[in-house]
Amino acid sequence: MNNIWIAPASDDAATVNIPKSLSNEIPDGIKEKLQLLGISEHFAWGARRGGRDVNVGKFERMKPGDVCLFYTETLSEGQKKKAFNWVARITSTLHSLELASELWPFEKGEAFELIYFLSTPIGISLTIAQVSQLLSETGEKYAGAPTGLMSIASENLKIVEQRLGSTPLLRTLLKRGTMCQRSVHVQTQKIQP
Repeated sequence: MNNIWIAPASDDAATVNIPKSLSNEIPDGIKEKLQLLGISEHFAWGARRGGRDVNVGKFERMKPGDVCLFYTETLSEGQKKKAFNWVARITSTLHSLELASELWPFEKGEAFELIYFLSTPIGISLTIAQVSQLLSETGEKYAGAPTGLMSIASENLKIVEQRLGSTPLLRTLLKRGTMCQRSVHVQTQKIQP
């Protein structure tokens, strides 16, 4: 069974980056550079190295086909709401400070240099409680807002496999929550000097 990753993307820096490569395609100029590296994906997300490089080992365990649930912040009826709003499969990974700086420019803090490329992300709406019920036997694990990149424990993967059987994981995850397909588009503007 493929792994399941939980990616928190709800702080201010991540929220600004969502339309740059998760809810919209990577900009064309960056896609051209990726093609020179043999990468043809249109969507990506990144993680920071973290203190003592805590995320580097996690990143190195990401494999094509793994599922990633993104915990993000949205604005709904004038109020900020955090939930699992996106799901996608990981297609490849690349550790690149240079590319991360182009995709997600930053002024302070760490760059999102641990880049994972994604299948087309699908908009979902799952609460923390729904994800906890899906991923753990009694809903006790994963019951809080994610505070860092994490993979689901092997015993919880077994629970998911028992509950969902042989149905492809991505499709089944979407059935568990309210699916709200979001249109994917790229908005480009030329800025005149």
